[in-house]
Amino acid sequence: MTEQSSQDRVLVVDDEPQVLASIARLFRQEGIEPLLADSGEQALELLNHHGVAVLLTDNLMPGTSGMELLTAAKDQFPDTVRLMMTGNANLTVALEAINEGEVYKFIVKPWDNDELVAMVREAYHRFQLIQAMRNADELTLRSLAQTIELKDRYTRGHCDRVAHYALQLAERLAMSAEGKKLLRHGCWLHDCGKIGIPESILNKEGPLNPGEFIMIKKHPGWGVKVAKEAGLDQVTKDIIYHHHERFDGSGYPDGLAADDIPLMAQIAAMADAYDALTTNRSYRQGFSHRKAMEIMMAERGRAFSPELLDLFLAEIKSPLDQGTDLPPGCQEQEKRTVLVVDDNKLILKAMGRALAPLDLSVITAESAPEALAVMTRQDIAVLITDKRMPGMGGLDLLHRVKAQWPATVAILMSGDVECPEAEQALKRGAIQRYLVKPWNPDELLRTITAALEQHQDNLVRCNL
Repeated sequence: MTEQSSQDRVLVVDDEPQVLASIARLFRQEGIEPLLADSGEQALELLNHHGVAVLLTDNLMPGTSGMELLTAAKDQFPDTVRLMMTGNANLTVALEAINEGEVYKFIVKPWDNDELVAMVREAYHRFQLIQAMRNADELTLRSLAQTIELKDRYTRGHCDRVAHYALQLAERLAMSAEGKKLLRHGCWLHDCGKIGIPESILNKEGPLNPGEFIMIKKHPGWGVKVAKEAGLDQVTKDIIYHHHERFDGSGYPDGLAADDIPLMAQIAAMADAYDALTTNRSYRQGFSHRKAMEIMMAERGRAFSPELLDLFLAEIKSPLDQGTDLPPGCQEQEKRTVLVVDDNKLILKAMGRALAPLDLSVITAESAPEALAVMTRQDIAVLITDKRMPGMGGLDLLHRVKAQWPATVAILMSGDVECPEAEQALKRGAIQRYLVKPWNPDELLRTITAALEQHQDNLVRCNL
């Protein structure tokens, strides 16, 4: 926002001079040159003579109130993104304004400077998005999609790749040129609703809590609202809104099933899932082409239409087939990896010998810090750790692993036949299995085999 045109100004309205001065100083430090008004009447005058992208107003003001100003702005300047500042006593008014569509977002006085600037920048990008969508300028559409991706460091280039994979299936379906164009636009913009999600959630390392996941699930609705305001075609709106539906009806936002899910949204969903699997995430490295195909096949008839998935997987080409390198951490791997952690080297050697009958790659570590270092470099299917070790113990290690690498199956081992701590950890889900030393070889192999199957299920839950 350092180069504002006459059509993308930020208008700040407050009847208190010190508030206006404070916000103006803050915005200028951030490269935002604001228009200022000390009343609703002056603000309407400025709106009539200047192109305003974002309107930020206090609510309680003499004469025309903030709510009255926002209502007038909505009617006369519908593209301007409207923000409200309010005191705690007026939160009900602000929430009602959001629900009625008068306000995009609000901030409570006294505000946090970083929060205020982030909210205004987000509103400005929303304004740009609507303008670009309405103009249907491909170069600008793609550029804005890439701008939204900057909020999430793990999805750089995601919109381009999703469009590329989706168009491979479109070719197989002999889709018309116009259909391909709309599919490409929808794939570019499928995550545009994420512009309303805090970066702290998008970039969180480890699993989301229930409240954060509810926030994430709102992005299709937010995105389609922007698309409607921009007057986009139905195909693009369908992709934005329905790309998280599942074939069995267990998806969101509407729980549509089978052929009730628009075809273009089903195609985009498969391309989206494939790219999510083959690129790095905060909690794991990307999978190989072969592994991604295996995981998607496990969802045949559940997440995806069997017929469409068969066609998609027949057409999709791995990054190597396309003459490019695999994403970082995506080298082809036939064997899944088990990490064994124990401060006793004899135990580590014995575990390696015991697991030899399984087609596995076994890595060992003699401490929790060493194990965490391995986890950051390599995709680990199963982690087996001793309970008692110098420094960080096994339970603390497994708690850390569950938070950062939720797909990894955690197994605690100990010489204690009865272990109340392990029982509690099992109930909380911090560990998935408990192994007593000395182990029975056959029982160990059964445990690891079951853990590998659970890892496959975990991958599906984490990525789809």
